[in-house]
Amino acid sequence: MGGGRRHRARELLRRLAGAARAEHQERIRRVFTASPVGIGLSDEQDRLIAVNPALCALLGRSEEELLGRSRTAFTHPDDPAAHRDAAAELLAADDGVVRREERVLRPDGEVRWARLTVTTTTGPRGQPWTVTHVEDVTRQKEAQLALRTTEANLAATARLVRRLQAGEDPRSMIVEAARELAGASTAALREAGAEGLSPTATAGVDAGAPGVPFGAPAASAHAYRTGSPLVVAEPPADLLAREGVAPAQARALLSQPLVARGRVTAVLTVTWAHPVADLEDRAAQAVRLLADEAAVALDHARMVRELERSAVTDSLTGLGNRRGWDSRVEHLLSGARRTGHPLTVALLDLDRFKAYNDTHGHLAGDELLRALAEGVRGALRGVDVVARWGGDEFAIALPECGEADAARMLERVRDAVPMGQRCSIGYATWDGAEPLQRLLARADAALYTAKEAGRDTVVGR
Repeated sequence: MGGGRRHRARELLRRLAGAARAEHQERIRRVFTASPVGIGLSDEQDRLIAVNPALCALLGRSEEELLGRSRTAFTHPDDPAAHRDAAAELLAADDGVVRREERVLRPDGEVRWARLTVTTTTGPRGQPWTVTHVEDVTRQKEAQLALRTTEANLAATARLVRRLQAGEDPRSMIVEAARELAGASTAALREAGAEGLSPTATAGVDAGAPGVPFGAPAASAHAYRTGSPLVVAEPPADLLAREGVAPAQARALLSQPLVARGRVTAVLTVTWAHPVADLEDRAAQAVRLLADEAAVALDHARMVRELERSAVTDSLTGLGNRRGWDSRVEHLLSGARRTGHPLTVALLDLDRFKAYNDTHGHLAGDELLRALAEGVRGALRGVDVVARWGGDEFAIALPECGEADAARMLERVRDAVPMGQRCSIGYATWDGAEPLQRLLARADAALYTAKEAGRDTVVGR
Protein backbone atom coordinates (compact mmCIF):
# COMPACT_ATOMS: atom_id res chain seq x y z
CA MET A 1 0.00 0.00 0.00
CA GLY A 2 2.78 2.40 0.97
CA GLY A 3 4.67 1.62 -2.24
CA GLY A 4 1.60 2.46 -4.32
CA ARG A 5 1.21 5.86 -2.74
CA ARG A 6 4.87 6.69 -3.34
CA HIS A 7 4.52 5.64 -6.98
CA ARG A 8 1.43 7.81 -7.47
CA ALA A 9 3.24 10.73 -5.81
CA ARG A 10 6.26 10.34 -8.08
CA GLU A 11 3.96 10.13 -11.12
CA LEU A 12 2.16 13.26 -10.00
CA LEU A 13 5.47 15.10 -9.56
CA ARG A 14 6.63 13.91 -12.95
CA ARG A 15 3.46 15.16 -14.58
CA LEU A 16 3.69 18.47 -12.78
CA ALA A 17 7.33 18.86 -13.85
CA GLY A 18 6.39 17.98 -17.42
CA ALA A 19 3.57 20.50 -17.39
CA ALA A 20 5.91 23.14 -15.96
CA ARG A 21 8.49 22.42 -18.68
CA ALA A 22 5.80 22.55 -21.33
CA GLU A 23 4.49 25.82 -19.94
CA HIS A 24 8.05 27.22 -19.78
CA GLN A 25 8.75 26.12 -23.32
CA GLU A 26 5.47 27.66 -24.45
CA ARG A 27 6.43 30.94 -22.80
CA ILE A 28 9.81 30.81 -24.51
CA ARG A 29 8.12 30.06 -27.82
CA ARG A 30 5.71 32.98 -27.37
CA VAL A 31 8.58 35.33 -26.48
CA PHE A 32 10.59 34.03 -29.44
CA THR A 33 7.66 34.47 -31.80
CA ALA A 34 6.43 37.83 -30.51
CA SER A 35 9.83 39.49 -30.04
CA PRO A 36 10.16 42.73 -32.04
CA VAL A 37 13.88 41.93 -32.38
CA GLY A 38 14.95 39.33 -34.93
CA ILE A 39 16.26 36.11 -33.41
CA GLY A 40 18.07 33.32 -35.20
CA LEU A 41 19.37 30.02 -33.78
CA SER A 42 22.28 28.48 -35.71
CA ASP A 43 23.80 25.00 -35.34
CA GLU A 44 27.48 24.11 -35.13
CA GLN A 45 27.75 24.40 -38.93
CA ASP A 46 26.35 27.94 -38.83
CA ARG A 47 23.06 26.85 -40.43
CA LEU A 48 19.89 28.54 -39.25
CA ILE A 49 17.63 26.02 -37.52
CA ALA A 50 15.10 28.44 -36.02
CA VAL A 51 14.08 32.01 -36.95
CA ASN A 52 11.35 34.25 -35.60
CA PRO A 53 8.94 36.43 -37.63
CA ALA A 54 10.89 39.64 -36.85
CA LEU A 55 14.04 38.22 -38.47
CA CYS A 56 12.02 37.05 -41.48
CA ALA A 57 10.57 40.55 -41.83
CA LEU A 58 13.97 42.23 -41.56
CA LEU A 59 15.55 39.96 -44.17
CA GLY A 60 12.45 40.04 -46.39
CA ARG A 61 12.31 36.24 -46.63
CA SER A 62 10.06 33.47 -45.36
CA GLU A 63 11.05 30.96 -42.69
CA GLU A 64 11.40 28.28 -45.39
CA GLU A 65 13.84 30.47 -47.32
CA LEU A 66 16.03 31.02 -44.25
CA LEU A 67 16.20 27.62 -42.55
CA GLY A 68 19.23 25.56 -43.45
CA ARG A 69 21.19 28.55 -44.76
CA SER A 70 24.00 30.54 -43.16
CA ARG A 71 23.07 33.96 -41.83
CA THR A 72 26.06 35.46 -43.65
CA ALA A 73 24.41 34.58 -46.98
CA PHE A 74 22.17 37.60 -46.49
CA THR A 75 24.80 40.14 -45.48
CA HIS A 76 26.24 42.82 -47.76
CA PRO A 77 29.35 41.59 -49.62
CA ASP A 78 31.21 44.80 -48.70
CA ASP A 79 30.94 44.07 -44.95
CA PRO A 80 33.91 41.74 -44.34
CA ALA A 81 33.29 41.56 -40.59
CA ALA A 82 30.04 39.70 -41.25
CA HIS A 83 31.89 36.82 -42.86
CA ARG A 84 34.33 36.06 -40.06
CA ASP A 85 34.04 32.82 -38.07
CA ALA A 86 31.45 33.58 -35.36
CA ALA A 87 32.61 30.70 -33.15
CA ALA A 88 36.20 31.94 -33.20
CA GLU A 89 35.04 35.49 -32.41
CA LEU A 90 32.97 34.25 -29.48
CA LEU A 91 35.94 32.39 -28.06
CA ALA A 92 38.06 35.54 -28.34
CA ALA A 93 35.42 37.79 -26.74
CA ASP A 94 36.11 38.66 -23.10
CA ASP A 95 32.44 38.42 -22.09
CA GLY A 96 31.49 35.68 -24.54
CA VAL A 97 29.38 38.09 -26.61
CA VAL A 98 30.04 39.41 -30.11
CA ARG A 99 28.49 42.78 -30.99
CA ARG A 100 28.66 44.46 -34.37
CA GLU A 101 26.71 46.36 -37.01
CA GLU A 102 26.39 45.20 -40.60
CA ARG A 103 24.22 45.62 -43.65
CA VAL A 104 21.75 43.01 -44.87
CA LEU A 105 20.48 42.60 -48.41
CA ARG A 106 16.79 42.02 -49.04
CA PRO A 107 15.51 40.24 -52.19
CA ASP A 108 14.33 43.54 -53.71
CA GLY A 109 17.86 44.97 -53.46
CA GLU A 110 17.07 47.18 -50.47
CA VAL A 111 19.92 47.49 -47.97
CA ARG A 112 19.12 47.72 -44.28
CA TRP A 113 21.39 48.18 -41.29
CA ALA A 114 21.31 45.63 -38.45
CA ARG A 115 22.86 45.56 -34.98
CA LEU A 116 23.84 42.00 -34.04
CA THR A 117 24.39 40.44 -30.62
CA VAL A 118 25.72 36.89 -30.87
CA THR A 119 25.96 34.51 -27.88
CA THR A 120 26.59 30.79 -27.46
CA THR A 121 24.19 28.07 -26.38
CA THR A 122 24.36 24.29 -26.21
CA GLY A 123 22.59 21.93 -28.61
CA PRO A 124 20.75 18.77 -27.44
CA ARG A 125 23.92 16.69 -27.75
CA GLY A 126 26.25 19.34 -26.39
CA GLN A 127 26.98 20.94 -29.78
CA PRO A 128 28.16 24.60 -29.79
CA TRP A 129 25.20 26.54 -31.19
CA THR A 130 24.79 30.32 -31.46
CA VAL A 131 21.88 32.64 -30.83
CA THR A 132 21.87 35.92 -32.78
CA HIS A 133 19.66 38.87 -31.86
CA VAL A 134 19.24 41.16 -34.86
CA GLU A 135 17.87 44.70 -34.39
CA ASP A 136 16.92 46.90 -37.36
CA VAL A 137 18.88 50.16 -36.88
CA THR A 138 18.42 51.55 -40.38
CA ARG A 139 16.74 54.74 -39.20
CA GLN A 140 19.47 55.42 -36.65
CA LYS A 141 22.19 54.84 -39.24
CA GLU A 142 20.42 57.08 -41.75
CA ALA A 143 20.15 59.81 -39.10
CA GLN A 144 23.86 59.42 -38.31
CA LEU A 145 24.71 59.51 -42.00
CA ALA A 146 22.53 62.59 -42.51
CA LEU A 147 24.30 64.29 -39.61
CA ARG A 148 27.71 63.39 -41.00
CA THR A 149 26.62 64.61 -44.44
CA THR A 150 25.45 67.90 -42.96
CA GLU A 151 28.70 68.27 -41.06
CA ALA A 152 30.65 67.45 -44.23
CA ASN A 153 28.60 70.02 -46.19
CA LEU A 154 29.28 72.65 -43.53
CA ALA A 155 32.97 71.79 -43.49
CA ALA A 156 33.18 71.94 -47.29
CA THR A 157 31.35 75.28 -47.28
CA ALA A 158 33.72 76.63 -44.63
CA ARG A 159 36.72 75.52 -46.68
CA LEU A 160 35.20 77.13 -49.75
CA VAL A 161 34.69 80.42 -47.92
CA ARG A 162 38.21 80.39 -46.46
CA ARG A 163 39.79 79.73 -49.84
CA LEU A 164 37.65 82.42 -51.44
CA GLN A 165 38.76 84.87 -48.79
CA ALA A 166 42.33 83.91 -49.61
CA GLY A 167 41.66 84.90 -53.23
CA GLU A 168 41.65 81.41 -54.73
CA ASP A 169 39.62 80.51 -57.79
CA PRO A 170 36.50 78.61 -56.57
CA ARG A 171 36.06 76.45 -59.65
CA SER A 172 38.46 73.65 -58.78
CA MET A 173 37.14 73.72 -55.21
CA ILE A 174 33.57 73.20 -56.44
CA VAL A 175 34.29 70.07 -58.49
CA GLU A 176 36.52 68.63 -55.78
CA ALA A 177 33.79 69.21 -53.16
CA ALA A 178 31.17 67.62 -55.44
CA ARG A 179 33.17 64.41 -55.72
CA GLU A 180 33.94 64.34 -52.02
CA LEU A 181 30.46 65.08 -50.66
CA ALA A 182 28.48 63.02 -53.16
CA GLY A 183 30.90 60.12 -53.53
CA ALA A 184 30.88 60.81 -57.28
CA SER A 185 33.21 59.42 -59.94
CA THR A 186 33.46 62.60 -61.98
CA ALA A 187 32.46 66.25 -61.72
CA ALA A 188 32.53 68.94 -64.40
CA LEU A 189 31.68 72.63 -64.09
CA ARG A 190 30.55 74.44 -67.23
CA GLU A 191 29.86 78.18 -67.32
CA ALA A 192 27.59 79.97 -69.73
CA GLY A 193 29.30 81.82 -72.58
CA ALA A 194 28.10 83.51 -75.73
CA GLU A 195 27.02 80.32 -77.54
CA GLY A 196 27.18 77.50 -75.03
CA LEU A 197 28.51 76.02 -71.83
CA SER A 198 32.30 76.07 -71.57
CA PRO A 199 34.15 73.73 -69.16
CA THR A 200 36.07 75.67 -66.52
CA ALA A 201 36.94 72.89 -64.04
CA THR A 202 36.82 69.08 -63.93
CA ALA A 203 37.65 66.30 -61.48
CA GLY A 204 38.00 62.65 -62.40
CA VAL A 205 37.44 63.30 -66.13
CA ASP A 206 40.39 61.72 -67.95
CA ALA A 207 40.15 63.46 -71.32
CA GLY A 208 38.69 66.77 -70.13
CA ALA A 209 35.10 67.90 -70.55
CA PRO A 210 33.93 69.20 -73.94
CA GLY A 211 31.99 72.40 -74.47
CA VAL A 212 28.24 71.98 -74.88
CA PRO A 213 26.11 74.23 -77.16
CA PHE A 214 22.96 75.55 -75.49
CA GLY A 215 20.72 73.65 -77.91
CA ALA A 216 22.56 70.32 -77.75
CA PRO A 217 20.71 67.13 -76.66
CA ALA A 218 22.92 66.94 -73.58
CA ALA A 219 22.02 66.71 -69.90
CA SER A 220 23.99 69.85 -69.01
CA ALA A 221 22.33 71.86 -71.80
CA HIS A 222 18.90 70.62 -70.66
CA ALA A 223 19.62 71.73 -67.10
CA TYR A 224 20.73 75.15 -68.38
CA ARG A 225 17.68 75.63 -70.61
CA THR A 226 15.11 74.51 -68.04
CA GLY A 227 16.80 75.73 -64.87
CA SER A 228 15.95 72.35 -63.30
CA PRO A 229 18.23 69.47 -62.25
CA LEU A 230 18.18 66.30 -64.32
CA VAL A 231 19.02 62.79 -63.07
CA VAL A 232 19.65 60.07 -65.66
CA ALA A 233 19.86 56.48 -64.42
CA GLU A 234 21.97 54.18 -66.60
CA PRO A 235 22.74 57.00 -69.10
CA PRO A 236 23.26 55.86 -72.72
CA ALA A 237 26.71 56.05 -74.31
CA ASP A 238 25.85 58.92 -76.68
CA LEU A 239 24.66 61.08 -73.78
CA LEU A 240 27.84 60.34 -71.83
CA ALA A 241 29.97 61.17 -74.89
CA ARG A 242 28.40 64.65 -75.06
CA GLU A 243 29.42 65.16 -71.43
CA GLY A 244 32.91 63.71 -71.98
CA VAL A 245 32.44 60.83 -69.51
CA ALA A 246 33.51 57.20 -70.00
CA PRO A 247 30.68 54.62 -69.60
CA ALA A 248 32.58 52.82 -66.83
CA GLN A 249 32.36 55.98 -64.70
CA ALA A 250 28.63 56.47 -65.01
CA ARG A 251 25.80 54.31 -63.74
CA ALA A 252 24.02 57.57 -62.95
CA LEU A 253 24.38 61.21 -64.00
CA LEU A 254 23.12 64.47 -62.51
CA SER A 255 23.25 67.87 -64.18
CA GLN A 256 22.55 70.59 -61.61
CA PRO A 257 22.04 74.23 -62.67
CA LEU A 258 23.80 76.93 -60.63
CA VAL A 259 21.53 79.94 -60.22
CA ALA A 260 22.72 83.39 -59.14
CA ARG A 261 20.45 86.44 -59.00
CA GLY A 262 17.65 84.51 -60.67
CA ARG A 263 19.74 83.46 -63.67
CA VAL A 264 21.44 80.16 -64.55
CA THR A 265 25.14 80.98 -64.83
CA ALA A 266 26.66 77.51 -64.85
CA VAL A 267 25.88 73.78 -64.69
CA LEU A 268 27.56 71.23 -62.43
CA THR A 269 27.44 67.69 -63.87
CA VAL A 270 28.45 64.71 -61.74
CA THR A 271 28.41 60.97 -62.40
CA TRP A 272 28.48 57.93 -60.14
CA ALA A 273 29.76 54.44 -60.78
CA HIS A 274 26.79 53.14 -58.76
CA PRO A 275 23.04 53.67 -59.28
CA VAL A 276 21.36 56.89 -58.10
CA ALA A 277 17.64 56.55 -58.44
CA ASP A 278 16.33 60.11 -58.17
CA LEU A 279 16.81 63.57 -56.72
CA GLU A 280 15.84 62.32 -53.26
CA ASP A 281 18.94 60.14 -53.12
CA ARG A 282 21.34 61.45 -50.49
CA ALA A 283 24.20 61.74 -53.02
CA ALA A 284 22.03 63.87 -55.33
CA GLN A 285 20.89 66.00 -52.41
CA ALA A 286 24.52 66.68 -51.49
CA VAL A 287 25.15 68.04 -54.99
CA ARG A 288 22.02 70.20 -54.82
CA LEU A 289 23.11 71.67 -51.48
CA LEU A 290 26.58 72.34 -52.83
CA ALA A 291 25.10 74.02 -55.90
CA ASP A 292 23.67 76.86 -53.80
CA GLU A 293 27.06 77.63 -52.28
CA ALA A 294 28.82 77.14 -55.61
CA ALA A 295 26.55 79.62 -57.37
CA VAL A 296 27.27 82.25 -54.71
CA ALA A 297 31.01 81.53 -54.91
CA LEU A 298 31.09 81.87 -58.71
CA ASP A 299 29.04 85.07 -58.59
CA HIS A 300 31.40 86.48 -55.95
CA ALA A 301 34.44 85.52 -58.03
CA ARG A 302 32.93 87.20 -61.11
CA MET A 303 32.23 90.40 -59.18
CA VAL A 304 35.76 90.44 -57.76
CA ARG A 305 37.19 89.85 -61.23
CA GLU A 306 35.08 92.66 -62.68
CA LEU A 307 36.11 95.02 -59.89
CA GLU A 308 39.75 94.12 -60.36
CA ARG A 309 39.45 94.59 -64.09
CA SER A 310 37.68 97.94 -63.75
CA ALA A 311 40.42 99.09 -61.38
CA VAL A 312 43.07 98.63 -64.09
CA THR A 313 40.97 99.33 -67.22
CA ASP A 314 40.16 102.60 -68.92
CA SER A 315 36.37 102.73 -69.25
CA LEU A 316 36.39 104.72 -72.51
CA THR A 317 38.84 102.71 -74.61
CA GLY A 318 38.90 99.34 -72.86
CA LEU A 319 42.70 99.56 -72.67
CA GLY A 320 44.63 99.31 -69.45
CA ASN A 321 44.76 102.49 -67.40
CA ARG A 322 47.77 104.07 -65.69
CA ARG A 323 47.48 101.69 -62.72
CA GLY A 324 47.25 98.63 -64.95
CA TRP A 325 50.15 99.88 -67.04
CA ASP A 326 52.43 100.28 -64.01
CA SER A 327 51.83 96.67 -62.94
CA ARG A 328 52.31 95.19 -66.42
CA VAL A 329 55.45 97.14 -67.26
CA GLU A 330 57.10 96.42 -63.91
CA HIS A 331 56.57 92.74 -64.69
CA LEU A 332 58.06 93.15 -68.19
CA LEU A 333 61.07 95.00 -66.79
CA SER A 334 61.67 92.24 -64.23
CA GLY A 335 61.63 89.73 -67.09
CA ALA A 336 64.12 91.81 -69.08
CA ARG A 337 66.46 91.97 -66.06
CA ARG A 338 66.25 88.20 -65.68
CA THR A 339 66.72 87.28 -69.35
CA GLY A 340 68.75 90.17 -70.68
CA HIS A 341 66.28 90.66 -73.55
CA PRO A 342 65.58 94.20 -74.76
CA LEU A 343 62.53 96.23 -73.73
CA THR A 344 61.29 99.41 -75.40
CA VAL A 345 58.66 101.80 -74.06
CA ALA A 346 56.94 104.54 -76.03
CA LEU A 347 54.57 107.43 -75.40
CA LEU A 348 52.05 108.42 -78.11
CA ASP A 349 50.22 111.75 -78.24
CA LEU A 350 47.49 112.74 -80.72
CA ASP A 351 48.44 115.83 -82.67
CA ARG A 352 46.13 118.82 -82.18
CA PHE A 353 43.49 116.77 -80.33
CA LYS A 354 42.14 119.87 -78.52
CA ALA A 355 41.40 121.52 -81.85
CA TYR A 356 39.62 118.35 -83.03
CA ASN A 357 37.51 118.36 -79.86
CA ASP A 358 36.65 122.03 -80.25
CA THR A 359 35.63 121.52 -83.87
CA HIS A 360 33.74 118.22 -83.67
CA GLY A 361 32.66 118.06 -80.03
CA HIS A 362 33.62 115.85 -77.13
CA LEU A 363 31.52 112.88 -78.28
CA ALA A 364 33.43 112.82 -81.54
CA GLY A 365 36.66 113.17 -79.57
CA ASP A 366 35.73 110.14 -77.47
CA GLU A 367 34.97 108.16 -80.62
CA LEU A 368 38.40 109.13 -82.04
CA LEU A 369 40.11 107.89 -78.86
CA ARG A 370 38.23 104.56 -79.03
CA ALA A 371 39.13 104.14 -82.71
CA LEU A 372 42.74 105.03 -81.99
CA ALA A 373 42.92 102.40 -79.24
CA GLU A 374 41.60 99.78 -81.65
CA GLY A 375 44.03 100.84 -84.38
CA VAL A 376 47.05 100.74 -82.07
CA ARG A 377 46.09 97.30 -80.78
CA GLY A 378 45.81 96.05 -84.34
CA ALA A 379 49.27 97.35 -85.26
CA LEU A 380 51.00 95.67 -82.30
CA ARG A 381 51.83 92.08 -81.40
CA GLY A 382 49.87 90.04 -78.89
CA VAL A 383 52.68 90.27 -76.32
CA ASP A 384 52.85 94.07 -76.48
CA VAL A 385 51.15 96.27 -73.89
CA VAL A 386 49.21 99.45 -74.65
CA ALA A 387 47.46 101.65 -72.12
CA ARG A 388 45.72 105.00 -71.99
CA TRP A 389 48.23 107.15 -70.13
CA GLY A 390 45.81 110.02 -69.71
CA GLY A 391 43.80 112.39 -71.94
CA ASP A 392 44.97 111.85 -75.52
CA GLU A 393 48.26 110.24 -74.50
CA PHE A 394 48.94 106.50 -74.70
CA ALA A 395 51.79 104.33 -73.41
CA ILE A 396 53.22 101.31 -75.26
CA ALA A 397 55.60 98.58 -74.07
CA LEU A 398 57.39 96.34 -76.59
CA PRO A 399 59.07 93.35 -74.88
CA GLU A 400 62.02 91.64 -76.60
CA CYS A 401 62.15 94.54 -79.05
CA GLY A 402 65.37 96.52 -79.63
CA GLU A 403 65.66 100.08 -80.93
CA ALA A 404 65.64 99.30 -84.67
CA ASP A 405 62.69 96.89 -84.49
CA ALA A 406 60.84 99.29 -82.21
CA ALA A 407 61.22 102.14 -84.72
CA ARG A 408 59.68 100.03 -87.52
CA MET A 409 56.82 98.83 -85.30
CA LEU A 410 56.01 102.33 -84.04
CA GLU A 411 55.89 103.63 -87.60
CA ARG A 412 53.11 101.08 -88.21
CA VAL A 413 51.35 102.43 -85.12
CA ARG A 414 51.67 106.01 -86.42
CA ASP A 415 50.11 104.94 -89.72
CA ALA A 416 47.21 103.29 -87.86
CA VAL A 417 45.80 106.56 -86.48
CA PRO A 418 42.21 106.78 -87.82
CA MET A 419 39.88 109.52 -89.11
CA GLY A 420 42.65 111.39 -90.95
CA GLN A 421 44.35 112.38 -87.72
CA ARG A 422 48.04 112.14 -86.90
CA CYS A 423 50.19 111.46 -83.83
CA SER A 424 53.67 111.94 -82.41
CA ILE A 425 55.61 109.11 -80.72
CA GLY A 426 58.68 109.17 -78.52
CA TYR A 427 60.40 105.96 -77.41
CA ALA A 428 63.38 104.68 -75.44
CA THR A 429 65.01 101.26 -75.17
CA TRP A 430 66.07 100.06 -71.71
CA ASP A 431 69.82 100.33 -71.18
CA GLY A 432 69.99 97.23 -68.99
CA ALA A 433 70.38 99.03 -65.68
CA GLU A 434 68.16 102.10 -65.37
CA PRO A 435 64.94 102.08 -63.28
CA LEU A 436 61.54 102.26 -64.92
CA GLN A 437 60.99 105.93 -64.10
CA ARG A 438 64.25 106.87 -65.83
CA LEU A 439 63.25 104.82 -68.90
CA LEU A 440 59.84 106.56 -69.05
CA ALA A 441 61.46 109.96 -68.61
CA ARG A 442 63.65 109.31 -71.68
CA ALA A 443 60.58 108.26 -73.71
CA ASP A 444 58.76 111.43 -72.57
CA ALA A 445 61.74 113.57 -73.62
CA ALA A 446 61.71 111.86 -77.03
CA LEU A 447 57.98 112.65 -77.38
CA TYR A 448 58.70 116.32 -76.58
CA THR A 449 61.38 116.30 -79.29
CA ALA A 450 58.88 114.83 -81.79
CA LYS A 451 56.38 117.57 -80.97
CA GLU A 452 59.02 120.27 -81.31
CA ALA A 453 60.12 118.81 -84.65
CA GLY A 454 56.71 119.46 -86.17
CA ARG A 455 54.64 116.49 -84.95
CA ASP A 456 53.53 113.41 -86.96
CA THR A 457 56.83 111.64 -86.41
CA VAL A 458 58.55 108.91 -84.38
CA VAL A 459 61.61 109.87 -82.33
CA GLY A 460 63.86 107.64 -80.24
CA ARG A 461 66.16 108.70 -77.40
